[in-house]
Amino acid sequence: MRILLGWLILITCAALAGLIQSRFTESVRTERESLLRARGARTGPDDGWSQVIVGAPSGAEAAEVEWYPQAEPVPPEPEPNFDDDLGEGSVPVPEPEDRTWQVRISSGMVLSKLCAEAYGRGTPSIVDAVARYNGLDDANHLSVGDVILLPPFDELTDANGAPLTRPR
Repeated sequence: MRILLGWLILITCAALAGLIQSRFTESVRTERESLLRARGARTGPDDGWSQVIVGAPSGAEAAEVEWYPQAEPVPPEPEPNFDDDLGEGSVPVPEPEDRTWQVRISSGMVLSKLCAEAYGRGTPSIVDAVARYNGLDDANHLSVGDVILLPPFDELTDANGAPLTRPR
């Protein structure tokens, strides 16, 4: 019985929606036809374009307009953004004092990938050197939220304190 009642309500809603749609469609059609009839009363080409009438011709001759081409502005010469080490006025650019990167560890980060991004390779010797630089007992154990320092490559040392050689 509930199923029949549900079907009856569904069919009634569909019929009501159809009735509302047909009345709306009929009102739109009536409005469109009245607009087309009003448009047909106007004179002019029936090509869909509007006509703009500015004024009646005065009969006067068109005024001569003198036109002079303007010179395009010349952009200023850019100043060089490099130092000429052969010139007298060259000044050496000081190295930045701290070239160490700080990386806050988030979920899924591993030290070998951080080293690969920072130094181009994530070899075990580089990973161990970075772990020693940061005072980590285990290079494979990083906690979320820790801050790892990635110094310049020339500051990394092996277990004996000798500088690392760049891998090829």
